[in-house]
Amino acid sequence: MIETTFNPEEIRFRASGIYHLCTHLESITEKQLEMLDTLAAKEKRTEKQGETLTGLIAKRDKPDELPSGAITHLYDIYDSHVYGIREDIGGKHIDKGNLCEQDSLELITPYFGFLVKNVETFENGLIKGTPDALTDEVVIDTKTSWNLRTWRAAEVTALYEWQLQAYMHLTGRKKAILAYCLVDTPMMLIEDEIKRQTYYKGIIDDVSDEYHEIEMQVQRNMIFSDRIPAKNRVKFLTIDRDEKKIDAMKRRSEMAISKLKEIHELELNYKPELR
Repeated sequence: MIETTFNPEEIRFRASGIYHLCTHLESITEKQLEMLDTLAAKEKRTEKQGETLTGLIAKRDKPDELPSGAITHLYDIYDSHVYGIREDIGGKHIDKGNLCEQDSLELITPYFGFLVKNVETFENGLIKGTPDALTDEVVIDTKTSWNLRTWRAAEVTALYEWQLQAYMHLTGRKKAILAYCLVDTPMMLIEDEIKRQTYYKGIIDDVSDEYHEIEMQVQRNMIFSDRIPAKNRVKFLTIDRDEKKIDAMKRRSEMAISKLKEIHELELNYKPELR
């Protein structure tokens, strides 16, 4: 039965997922804007130039709308609240991040004097989020890397950029720090990886030399503190507050609430039809 008491106005979009609402913001590129200005400044234009100018103006002035990816994300939110269905329930990378959150925080603490895990959830009527740590000036979020390779390749992704912009918006901070941390993997995940690797290679004898070799290599690949200095397992990336992005996330969040109302109405009045 559909939950008819579902109220989109009560939804608070998570900072960790705000990126999904904020893709495809620019309908016209900087280069196209330059061309528009150049054509608009001409006293005389050819017929083709006039058509190009008209098209560029229409593109520039096109009303903002939620892209298809944002609508898919909203259906995920709707299905979670109304039907209790969530597809993204975890994985080994997420499991390590959750299990090692405190380890990562302890790894970066020496660089900030004193840090404690933030437990306060901030919200403003549209967006909510719980940053990992705060100082008087910056918001800090830790990301626990799965292995040395992923840590070396870590950068500020669009997903994390928007998450930290949301945190700055919620907390009033002007700067954010994204801290990538490489900490030892919990033994339960190491054991799972050993099972996965040996099963993949068809090794069932857990006392064989082959099994032992894989076991030792997996442990070397997932435990770092015995060989890599702590300072070589931290990467700090800074992000400055961007008011343009914050305005966009507020606008898109309001649009998303309206879309959730539409989705709920469609679901309530849905009728199977041949198409």
